[in-house]
Amino acid sequence: MLKKLVRAGCGFGIALTLACTAAAAAAAPGASEARLQKAYRFQQAGWTYVHLEGSPSDVGFQHGYLLAPEIADAFEAIKMFDTHQTQRDW
Repeated sequence: MLKKLVRAGCGFGIALTLACTAAAAAAAPGASEARLQKAYRFQQAGWTYVHLEGSPSDVGFQHGYLLAPEIADAFEAIKMFDTHQTQRDW
């Protein structure tokens, strides 16, 4: 029972992150460019690093924008795992 609640909570958290990322991408282009000025990402030795700076709102936007492909990939992996574990297509 606890495992189901944890999986459901993780799935909800990822879905919420994806929704916030989509909402942030729909923001005005000028506003998003200003929010991304101090943020960047790079890869080194197989790791993805991100530098986030600003208010909590800016940091959240930067995180979602810079890591959107990884967030979507993680969401798909959890969906597949849950479908396999529960034998249900949610």
